[in-house]
Amino acid sequence: MRTVRPKESQERITCFHNIVEALYHLSSDNLTHVANTYIPGNTTSDDDIENRDAIADALGAMATNDSLTLLTKLVLTPHQKDAKLILRTLFHFFGLESPPPQIVIETVENMCFKWRMEFDDEEDGLHVWTRAHLLLGTLAGIIHTTDPARANTIIDRLHGMVEIHDPWKHRQLRSALTEEEYSSHLHEKATILGALGNAGMDRSYDYFLSYMNSTEAPSVLKRTSLTALKSYDHEKAADEILRVAIEDPDGHVRYAAALDYLGHPRASQLWTVQKQINESYSRYQNQTAIAAGREKRGLSDSLEKLFKGFHFKLETPSMDWQKRIGSSKIGASMGIVIRNEMELDLKPLKGGFYVDVLDWAYAKVHVGIIGIDYKFLDARVCFKGQAEYEFNIFQEFNFEEVFRLVKLFDRVIKTVVGNVKNTIIRFKQLLGRTTGSIDGIFRDIIEAVQNLPNQVREFRVKAKEFIKKAGEYTNLPPVVENVKQVIHRVSALITDVKAEVMEFYNSIADAVTITLPWAADQIKNGVQMVVKSIGKLIKTPKTAIEDIFKGVTMIKFAVTGVIQAKERIEKALLFKEDKKLHWMNLRDELAQISDDISVAFDSLLNLDDWVVQQVESNDFTKRFFGVDVNAVRQQIVTELREILNGLLGPVEQVYRIPNIFLSAFEETVDLIKSIKDGYNAIKNGYDEAKSLIEQIFGSKSDQDFPRKYLESDSCGDGFYPSTGQGRYAEQGVLLEAAAGQQIGAPFSGIIRSSGNNQVTITTDSMEKLEVIIGNVNFLPEKEMKRVFKGTLIGTVSSSSCQPNHIHLAIRNIESGGLVDPTRFMEKRDMVVPGWVQECGDWHLIFKNKVVSRGNFGGSREEDTSPARTEPDISDLDQEFPNVNDRKKRDVGQWFDQAKDFVSSLDLPDMNEIVSLLDFDFRSLKLSKVFEFMVSSGLADAKARLEQTVERLLESLHLEKTSCPVPETLDDAALKRILRDGGNPATGSRSTLLKNYRKPENRCPDLRQHLPDNMHCFFEDSCLGVTCCVELDLVFTKRSISAFAVVDPCSNQLTLGLGSWRKTFNIIDPSFAEEAVGPSEENLQILDIAQVMFKYKIVKISGGIELTYQVTLCSVLDDLCLPYVSVFSRTRLQLGVCQTTALAGRRKRSIADLAQFSIGDIEKLIDDANMLADDVTDVIRELRTLYRDMALAAIDNALHQVFKDQFTSLDKKLTFRIPFGPYNVKFFEYTVFFPLGPIPMFFRWGAGGSYGMVFSTDVRLLSMEADVTVTPTVGCQVWGALGIWLGLFEGRLEIRGFIMTTSFPCKAELQFTKFPLDVGIRMDMNLVPLRLELRGILELTIPLVFKTIRKTLINKLLWQYSTPTIHATIFAINSDEPDTSPPDFKVFDSPFESGVARRAAQSTACTVLQQYGRDYTEPAFLLELAVEDDRSEVDLNYSVGVTRGGSDQVLDQPLGGFTTIVAQILRGGVPLYFTVTATNSAQQTSLATCELPTYDVTLPGGRVTPDFISTSHPSILRSSAVALDDAALVNQKEAIGFGRKVYGDQVVPWKEINITKIHVEITIGHDPHDTRNLEYFAAPRLGRVLSKPHHVAHYPYAQKCARDCLALPPTKCLSFNYDYSDGGRCELLEEIEGHGVVMYTDGIFHNFERLGIGHAVEVGHEDLNLIHNQLYYYNLFLNNTVGYTNILTSPAVIVDFVPPSPGPLANVSLDETNAEVCEEFVPDEWEDRCVEQTPLPNHRAIIDGEGSGTVFNGNKPLEDLRYFRPNTYVTANWDGFHDNETGIFGYTWTVGTDHCQDDVHPHKDPHSHLYGEDEWTHQGLAYPLELDDGFYHVSVRALNKVEFGGPLATTVCHTTPYVIDTTPPFVNHVKLISYDEVTYELIVEYNVSDPLSNIREVDIGLGKSPRDVFIKDWHRHDNRTHVVLYYRIPDGIPTWIKVRAINNVDLRTASHAPRPLIVDLTPPVPGTVHDGETYSRDRAFQAVGNRICASWKDFHDEESGIDTYLLTVIQLSV
Repeated sequence: MRTVRPKESQERITCFHNIVEALYHLSSDNLTHVANTYIPGNTTSDDDIENRDAIADALGAMATNDSLTLLTKLVLTPHQKDAKLILRTLFHFFGLESPPPQIVIETVENMCFKWRMEFDDEEDGLHVWTRAHLLLGTLAGIIHTTDPARANTIIDRLHGMVEIHDPWKHRQLRSALTEEEYSSHLHEKATILGALGNAGMDRSYDYFLSYMNSTEAPSVLKRTSLTALKSYDHEKAADEILRVAIEDPDGHVRYAAALDYLGHPRASQLWTVQKQINESYSRYQNQTAIAAGREKRGLSDSLEKLFKGFHFKLETPSMDWQKRIGSSKIGASMGIVIRNEMELDLKPLKGGFYVDVLDWAYAKVHVGIIGIDYKFLDARVCFKGQAEYEFNIFQEFNFEEVFRLVKLFDRVIKTVVGNVKNTIIRFKQLLGRTTGSIDGIFRDIIEAVQNLPNQVREFRVKAKEFIKKAGEYTNLPPVVENVKQVIHRVSALITDVKAEVMEFYNSIADAVTITLPWAADQIKNGVQMVVKSIGKLIKTPKTAIEDIFKGVTMIKFAVTGVIQAKERIEKALLFKEDKKLHWMNLRDELAQISDDISVAFDSLLNLDDWVVQQVESNDFTKRFFGVDVNAVRQQIVTELREILNGLLGPVEQVYRIPNIFLSAFEETVDLIKSIKDGYNAIKNGYDEAKSLIEQIFGSKSDQDFPRKYLESDSCGDGFYPSTGQGRYAEQGVLLEAAAGQQIGAPFSGIIRSSGNNQVTITTDSMEKLEVIIGNVNFLPEKEMKRVFKGTLIGTVSSSSCQPNHIHLAIRNIESGGLVDPTRFMEKRDMVVPGWVQECGDWHLIFKNKVVSRGNFGGSREEDTSPARTEPDISDLDQEFPNVNDRKKRDVGQWFDQAKDFVSSLDLPDMNEIVSLLDFDFRSLKLSKVFEFMVSSGLADAKARLEQTVERLLESLHLEKTSCPVPETLDDAALKRILRDGGNPATGSRSTLLKNYRKPENRCPDLRQHLPDNMHCFFEDSCLGVTCCVELDLVFTKRSISAFAVVDPCSNQLTLGLGSWRKTFNIIDPSFAEEAVGPSEENLQILDIAQVMFKYKIVKISGGIELTYQVTLCSVLDDLCLPYVSVFSRTRLQLGVCQTTALAGRRKRSIADLAQFSIGDIEKLIDDANMLADDVTDVIRELRTLYRDMALAAIDNALHQVFKDQFTSLDKKLTFRIPFGPYNVKFFEYTVFFPLGPIPMFFRWGAGGSYGMVFSTDVRLLSMEADVTVTPTVGCQVWGALGIWLGLFEGRLEIRGFIMTTSFPCKAELQFTKFPLDVGIRMDMNLVPLRLELRGILELTIPLVFKTIRKTLINKLLWQYSTPTIHATIFAINSDEPDTSPPDFKVFDSPFESGVARRAAQSTACTVLQQYGRDYTEPAFLLELAVEDDRSEVDLNYSVGVTRGGSDQVLDQPLGGFTTIVAQILRGGVPLYFTVTATNSAQQTSLATCELPTYDVTLPGGRVTPDFISTSHPSILRSSAVALDDAALVNQKEAIGFGRKVYGDQVVPWKEINITKIHVEITIGHDPHDTRNLEYFAAPRLGRVLSKPHHVAHYPYAQKCARDCLALPPTKCLSFNYDYSDGGRCELLEEIEGHGVVMYTDGIFHNFERLGIGHAVEVGHEDLNLIHNQLYYYNLFLNNTVGYTNILTSPAVIVDFVPPSPGPLANVSLDETNAEVCEEFVPDEWEDRCVEQTPLPNHRAIIDGEGSGTVFNGNKPLEDLRYFRPNTYVTANWDGFHDNETGIFGYTWTVGTDHCQDDVHPHKDPHSHLYGEDEWTHQGLAYPLELDDGFYHVSVRALNKVEFGGPLATTVCHTTPYVIDTTPPFVNHVKLISYDEVTYELIVEYNVSDPLSNIREVDIGLGKSPRDVFIKDWHRHDNRTHVVLYYRIPDGIPTWIKVRAINNVDLRTASHAPRPLIVDLTPPVPGTVHDGETYSRDRAFQAVGNRICASWKDFHDEESGIDTYLLTVIQLSV
């Protein structure tokens, strides 16, 4: 059976009958086994399901207690989930003729009242509920006779569910229920009424009448009640049905009643009812009526027709169609009753769609042999409803338009997707190749910049430590001073580097730390948005392309940001000036410093002698301090060495910082280039995609702009051309809009007020068109601003006529003509019409019982979008695996305060993204920031900032008042204190220190009495002063504050010293007091010195006179330093008492810093060595917050213009209710009778298969309706006459396969604009009668549990059949052809006398190259107007280089009457456009137009300044050459600080006249091409880097010139020619300039054509230029197609400051004067003195000791003093620099005095060298003939200023250049002493040299005056005496020798006048003789007053006899 198809076929019915017969013979157990086998609970396969259904049908057809019980138990369970099986099972209980088993009744009752059965599909549950209740009523009727009590109980419960109809109660219920709830309620009531009708009990009769007799009862309940009354077999019921059929007001009810009356058994007035039925549709019999005829089109007729509208009413041939097969004796009949109506109203702005269906199908079986006429099938459907619309059905709506657009768009979708997809992938790969991700692209440079402050902050701390430590030491040997100089130099360098780095950091911090991360985020989000949108292009191209535009715009803003960040960095790096920052170019300087540190470190070794030098016991220092002086010296040396060691680390770090940053910057530059290139690629891809999309969809207004045309009696209809009956000046359209409604801009552009309640927008997207909107209250702040599509521009005002509306007109700016706005209006969103349903139900009757019913339910929306093929974007998933939605910062409350934020902080407008990116948040005033924080609730940030500022103020106050030793302050602190005190804060460090040691420049009356060498600061009231007293502690210094303050209110004087205070009452006029002593607090310094003071106070008139002195005294000895005078008879005025006056020196408050910028605060904090992180964080937070809000505003401005284009939603009422097919046995009878002795039987019966399918398919938007009823019937009737002989049965059986038929009736109406197509159709498929006569012999063996039946003979004896019938019963359609083609009209027409008229013109269009496009993305505007009175028009265009050609573009779609197409076409030739217009009937018209040329190049050229540097304050000059294919229409020039649009600060943009260069080419006869080069400028060595459009090879340049001259000037502006053997000739369309560079490439030369372009020279003589500022000449060019370009010159640097020297100290002269340029410039450079500046141009400096700029001699950075050669002079210099223009050259001179050149004039020492990289910074003056004496060198540096004359700085060196050719003098040598025990030899000498001085002295010991054999020369630096410890050999005469050495290494030696002999033994005694006679000894003498003696032989071999001593001794005798 399962293999037989179709299911209603006769063969299948026969199979089913055989199965039933087989089941009859099974025992109960076997039957149960079969049921359990085929009806399992988990059947899933199709075969199993079909087997299950067959067995279930067979069990139901058996209708035995066993079979019904099995079905109930197996299927009807509370947990059964298969609704279809339940429905199939319940169906079989309807045909029972006797009561079923109790289990069946109980189960059905449970299903209705107890169980809550749940199914996956709610609709299935509803069908089960319905059928169960209908069956329950049927069962109640069956058991009424056998179990009336139970039947009544069931009926009572059903009565309770339906109740007697109460109209009032029904109305109340209807008002409280929703549409869906009400429909469900009606279905439930109708079901219960059907159940009561199935029961047919008299108790329910009144219930049916209550619904039939009420005019307010719903139609479905009336019709259900009518059907129920057919069960009542009495005339009263028939009469009630008849009454309703005649009198009921509802046509559907009357019609249904008539049909029911015809089927009632007691119907008697059949003719009356039939007549009623016939009259209701007689005029529709076999015809289709269309209410409105068709007319031939004409414009006026069409318009009249249009506004009248169209009405169509389609009714099917209403009929009662019947068919009988066979006869009434044996056969069947079927019929279908149809009354279907459809109506369609079409008007411009409203209309309706109506459906009315009432169909009835039935089937009967006739077995007249036994009197049976059996109606086994009765199916009826009622469907009636309507939908009304309000939209322009002719112009706004076409349901099939989606499919047309799909077809067009699918042609280009691959190109659209590919353009965007490929570029975005390349972009991502480009950015991620090194970083791995887009968001990390700027990580390196961000980290490098963020680390800059931390790197240099440590430098500053160390520099201050170095200065402080070094500054504490004083009075040390000269070598220590040299070390200190190195320390100061390093510290100064570190401080300068730190300041420069921080200045650099601050100038780029926002750009790098804010802009670049934001840009990276923007790029990532933009890329992700593009990626996500690519996949949407297939379905929503307009929305997707808009989202892609947003993504591209985000990337564009990011590109703008990163480029500006790059330019800001490059500007800070001076790259544009071809310079380097000082701190980035310290290689040589750092190397020299490292050498200096090493030298200084080595020089400390020479202090070893100083450390161990003996100190006299009475030395003052030793006595005063009581410490080991040598230990103090050692400590000092150790600390100095530690300082020097500490200097090396920072120096190395300074060297590394630039490298780290520059490396990151170079990578960033490469990335930025990649970003820019990638953005351009993405933008090009987007533009190409957008162009393709716009070609299809056209340019449309904003989707939120009003779009409903006005329909008004007083204003007239709103269609074009409308002036509101003369109320508006321009022809346009009137659009409904409520008063007060907000109006957004319909198009992007510039908006302005153009009249009373009227605005005009000059659009961006529509070339030459402006939009005029009337009846709008305009927002004045939008005046002349650019508005985006959708941006709010105002509100609707009240119109003069109603309904309220606005007026919209579009005007051509050039012609003044008006354009129909209709095609530019976005079609209104289709508001789905509401469906009003009057009836929508169906029921099915089987064997006179309602077995099923239902409602069609409500409408639903269905996606009817056409099937699409998705583009392949799988590669995007690989590149962007995790594309999440962009997460924006939730600005929340911040955004609400955006306006206040912008205005309160004086920020640029948030819509100006360029200004936003350029704004420096460090310039915000502190007061403004605090105000915003208060108003915005940023309490935490404000508290952090306040605490930081408070700490800063405390630090600055302490710095001011703590009296530090000046030398311990760095230059920044010195300058800060000096500026605060009003003293000069410029100059060298020595100058700063000198200025510091002066009183503040305030309180003049008090200041004049103060010492002028002491730092003093005053009280705010000038009633007191504090002075910082510096106390010299020999090797170190200390400073202590001494102050005096007068209080006029209390008449008191307070003196103070450090923390000591003493107050005096000075009210007494005679007051006077003086005292001497220590302070009470016993102030001690280093625990070794006591601070002492003495003061004298005398009262004078009006105040006091004070003398106050301070000193230090030792705590160990009675020693004091000299007193330091603080106040010397200083007069302090008492003044006037002011209680509000502040006492003391007021510390600054936050209010004092209110006008400081955040950047100033940050710098002060940094200078004070505090952490500025809080301030930096605040700046970053403010900028990030502002940017987030600004970008949110920008995102809002990027309005989503379009909605989904290819999504087609239709509101549908579509239902398909299948019923069956079910296999059933209608009846079977067997009659046994004897024929004589032979038992005979007669058996007859009927069975079959039937089903029904109801379907409705109503689409409201597409205006289509299908209603179909398809009954399927298969029937068999059989009869047999047989003989029964025991076990054998033989019979003749005739079986009639009566029919297998289906007759679907389908009524449909389709609205496809013109022509209209409406129709209805009914078909029938019928397999008619087939008869068979068979002879059958069967064996039957009855057993206990089963019966065995076997067919022995089954032979076909005879058969008969009729052919199959396939027929269309009727098919009616109506359409109307459209034979006239579209009409082309004037695109814009003038307005004449208030009458709207459009005159026809020849078939032409207008094409222009679009104005204002990017030259890489040229576009053309194609304009035309075409109309068709009945249908929309499709437009296509082609482009060719010949008329009618299509070699450029072939049949591309146009989206509207004005279309901008971005497409690259062939340039330089005419282009011909052909436009084809096609209407719905495929009628076409053509229009042609022409574009003379297509410009694809920007205006170019170059701007050349006359000079690139100037010292003149008021003059700038330049010249320019401009080139372009198209004519130049506008030229402007400006001068400013930036390039292009950013360069108009000095000379604002102003119009200039630019002259066309014209050179007439008159070569004449020139066969050898000798004159061609005359028309080119002189060749320049180099090759212009440009893509040549033609390349050739010639042996001579003349032939290349010939080729160039043969082309138009714009096609060959210059050519490159290679003079090498190849002779390559390159013809170029560009010249050098505007990004086109020339570079050296072998011997290529460039020839520039004369007479090309336009020329202009510009000069400005009255400017006010600023020093160190870059100025750019900018030339704006605009051509006829709107291509604009700004040519920018190289920068011109302004330099008013002469070059800066190196380190200077103790300067005695430093002044800058205006001198004649030629006087200080050498002759060979005098040509640089061009129009000399009036400003001071020559700085003269006389340096002093300690300076480090100019040095004598040739040793770099070593200042030599003494020289022996007198034939030359050498010098070297270092440190000259000019940060603006650099050093052009040096000259130097030699003179006999400072700044003189009488020995050697100023000469360039580097004149013999090739370039700066070879400069030695040394000079040699040779040959000279110089006398011994003193000379001086001077060095002059000149900068590179080109105009105004160079600026010079001359440093005159004060250290003399001493030439000494004579040796020194040794005046005398004297032996002071020699100690034979200690061997101490003290020698004094006098040596001198009047020129070069004595450098050192050598001491030697010789055996003669000519040698030093005893002790070789030993050198000493003591120039007066020497103490040696040397043992002189005994007995050897030793000559003491001294050799003097002067500073030129000339020497003079001398010796003591006599030698020194050391003799440690006594002389050898000789003989002594008495008496006068020599050698004779006298014993006696007579003279008593004298004694004579003589001696001899005394001698001493070592030292000789020096003296003899004679002694006379008297001896006692």
